[in-house]
Amino acid sequence: MHKFLIYFLIAFSPLPFASARPAWQLLWTGLILFASIAFFAERIWRKRWLFPGTHLRSIPKVPLVSFGVVTLWAFIQPLSLGIASGQYPFDSTFAFAEVAGAPTSIAVNTEAGFFGALQLLSHLVLFVLVFAYARSPETANRLIRFIAITTTCYAAYGFITYISGNEKILWFDKWASLDSLTSTFVNRNNYATYAGIGIICCLVWCSDIVMPEKTTALNRRERLGQTINLILGRGWVLGLMLLVSFSALMLTNSRLGTAASILAILLFLTTAFVRHCHPGFRKLAVFGTALLALLYVGYNLSGDMLQERLLADPLEDARFEIYPGVIDAIGQRPLTGYGLGSFADIFQMVRSPELPDRVNFDQAHSDYLEMAFSLGIPASLIALIGFISCLIAPLRTLTASDRLFHTKLGILAASFLVAVHSTLDFPLRIPAISYVLTCLLALGVSSGTFAPSISGKHQRTSGR
Repeated sequence: MHKFLIYFLIAFSPLPFASARPAWQLLWTGLILFASIAFFAERIWRKRWLFPGTHLRSIPKVPLVSFGVVTLWAFIQPLSLGIASGQYPFDSTFAFAEVAGAPTSIAVNTEAGFFGALQLLSHLVLFVLVFAYARSPETANRLIRFIAITTTCYAAYGFITYISGNEKILWFDKWASLDSLTSTFVNRNNYATYAGIGIICCLVWCSDIVMPEKTTALNRRERLGQTINLILGRGWVLGLMLLVSFSALMLTNSRLGTAASILAILLFLTTAFVRHCHPGFRKLAVFGTALLALLYVGYNLSGDMLQERLLADPLEDARFEIYPGVIDAIGQRPLTGYGLGSFADIFQMVRSPELPDRVNFDQAHSDYLEMAFSLGIPASLIALIGFISCLIAPLRTLTASDRLFHTKLGILAASFLVAVHSTLDFPLRIPAISYVLTCLLALGVSSGTFAPSISGKHQRTSGR
């Protein structure tokens, strides 16, 4: 059942509004927790090891412990422990005063705190389920390709909606980013991140076909002939997928989302090119020219809207006006934070009087700042340690010659994309993105725990 849930979650979590609404978040959380109970019950009933083909020393201890500690802390914050100071900032000067009837929990909003903790738990459980499922190179590649197909379908839907008037998100009237392609998302910046992840997964798939590891011994003529045959055969479908996804990305008109995606794509392409071509100056010049031409075509495809946003002064963005207040609020509770989901409540107290009344933020527009704001600096650092440790396994084995080179590189590039965009936006607050990233991180950890030369069938047999 957990295998079906993983694919089902990837396919439908972007519906609708990228699941960025409490009802959908609760639905996915419930399904994940139910599937995890069924998974553990089945393993216990059959007396089978949770992770077939994996030695105890290969279990990702650092990510599991790090994310587990952060999740436990998120559940502690809303509890009525009678230890909270009852102090909250009440104006833009961040003076503190005793609030009558203040809760005795660390979390300002206990209901939102418990809900956020459940969401963290669902991501931790999903990480375990994907790690248990992806026990072979074949499974890893299958999951990457499914993500590529899914993101392309949403890009195609967004493109059709955009050229037909851009007035709807599914059956709902569109009320934000009316001049931008957002597919089933509300925020164009978040959809740009999702589209960028999809493009990278498509590139992984293309690279496995055009530049497979087993053909590195072919000479130039044989490799060129093989590439032409593949392009004229099934390769055109992948080319169409890339064209649709890249067009959707450029039409989002997202500055940081597009820039972060392009940087991640360049990281992937450049590393793969150096890996396979052993380039000299001439090859590098041709490769660089081709990339510049691709960027030029994409830039012109986006029209005038992206150009206007790129030329606008980024410091005029209202999010930069709230960052000082958020940082000051973090300084008032650096160790404990205010609890998950508390930003919207505290924002009304810490907002600058210079902000127009129409400007209202329910997110900090920086995942790092909001994480420190909600969980405190220590828990945020532990979460970052867990995130970085997930990337060590694919990075450490990236130089090895195996079939998962492009998969590992794609995971690193997608993680880089989300990490960069999270500095000035909130992609991790969107379940459609965070669930896909969780799957990729678990896949990255899993990719370093089995030998590439061993088939999935042999691994499953040896794990019994």
